[in-house]
Amino acid sequence: HGLQSLGPFDLCLFCEVLEHLPFDPAWALFNLVRQLKPGGRLILSTPNPARFENLRRLALHDGTKDDQISGYGIHGRHNREYTMAELIDLVRGTGLGVHRWRTLDAQPSEWSRSAEELGYGEYLLLEAVAHRAPALYRPAWLYRSFPPNALSRTDSLAVDARRT
Repeated sequence: HGLQSLGPFDLCLFCEVLEHLPFDPAWALFNLVRQLKPGGRLILSTPNPARFENLRRLALHDGTKDDQISGYGIHGRHNREYTMAELIDLVRGTGLGVHRWRTLDAQPSEWSRSAEELGYGEYLLLEAVAHRAPALYRPAWLYRSFPPNALSRTDSLAVDARRT
């Protein structure tokens, strides 16, 4: 089935979603990229696990970087937060060129500007451009314990996850 289609959109916003996907985030990203025209842009934002507040909590032994257990189950919390290097790898592997990236604090404080410049802002922002046909890229660093034949599938791994 035509996995390599190029879509009609100039721009896709994928904001504050990736960290919530519990089963197959690469499949979701691939399907968004398939909808971009050649030269189309993806704007992606997600929380930064290396944000200053997380580092402060860990350094002072004052909590964890992970979300609390939610009464809404896996959909009420972050399933996984990504580093900028991981995002760049995932986006490039899916067929996009990374145009620019940065960290940003949504509610700036006295420390924000220096934290952002050093890569410790609250959010990761990335702009990427479709410059080749999209690819379904499931890196081993993201799919721990999956057998190699599962990672080469051309459909969603979430179907199997719902059966268990």
